[in-house]
Amino acid sequence: METVAQKRDNVALTMNLFYHKVRRFMVVHFRIKYVRESIDVREGACDQCGQCCKIIVQCPFLSEADGHTSCRIYKLRPLQCRAFPLHDNDLRDIEYKCSFRFRNTDDA
Repeated sequence: METVAQKRDNVALTMNLFYHKVRRFMVVHFRIKYVRESIDVREGACDQCGQCCKIIVQCPFLSEADGHTSCRIYKLRPLQCRAFPLHDNDLRDIEYKCSFRFRNTDDA
């Protein structure tokens, strides 16, 4: 049985993930320069793990079969999907279960 403290923590985590999801939506539509700069310091490539498609709720366009995930609207997917992740915080939202990483911009 879940304690009150655990319920509170789960609600807080969900609220935090929801905030980040809304933030990403707003950023990709209104801070295009920031998005370009973020993508420039991002390393790796999408391995189609589907983790970003499962933040809070699973995307209805995510298809999973035999341990493989794919997007049914990949060529038409929304901007926030194309740009994910924009920051290390986005990777934290999916517990770093992503092939993307961000290089340290202090080294440049």
